[in-house]
Amino acid sequence: MAETQEDYSSAESKRVLALIKATPLNFQAFIQSFKELSSRREDAWFLSYSDYFACNEEGGFSWNEYEQLSIQAAEDDEDDEEIAFLSEFWNSYLPFAYSIRNGYSYLAIGVSGINEGKIIYGREPMFEEFSIEADSFEELLDSFVLTLTAKKESIRLLEFI
Repeated sequence: MAETQEDYSSAESKRVLALIKATPLNFQAFIQSFKELSSRREDAWFLSYSDYFACNEEGGFSWNEYEQLSIQAAEDDEDDEEIAFLSEFWNSYLPFAYSIRNGYSYLAIGVSGINEGKIIYGREPMFEEFSIEADSFEELLDSFVLTLTAKKESIRLLEFI
C-alpha cells in the first residue's frame, strides 16, 4: 500500500464520512481498531478508518478504487445513464476489504436501501454485480472464524485471508 497523507476537508472526505456514519457501530469500531490489516502477501487488505481519508500517491488504491474504475469506463463510453446508476450504487455501499489475489474483488457493507447492514461480495469485470456474503457484519466475522478454523470454508472469504 502506498504512503498516504490524510485529508478530512474535501467533498470526497465528507461523502465517505457520511457513508461511515451510516454503518453499524460495531463496524465503525472495527475499522478504527487497526492501522493496517492485510494478508501476508499483501494481496488482500481491510481498509482502516484513516485509509478512507488518505490521499493516495500514484499507484496506490483509494478507498473507492473500483467505483472510480467503473465510472471512468462509463465516462469513456459517454453513458450518462450508467454513470447515474454507478453513483447511486456506490452511495449505497461502503467497500471495506479489497483483494487482488484472483483478480479484483471486494467486500462492502450496505448503508441504505434493501441491503442496509448486509455484506456484499463483488468482483471484476462488473463490480456492481454482487452476491450477499452475510446478513450482518457480525455474521461476516463469524464466517471468517469458521473459514479460518476450517469448520465451514467460504471460497470467497479465502480471497481476503
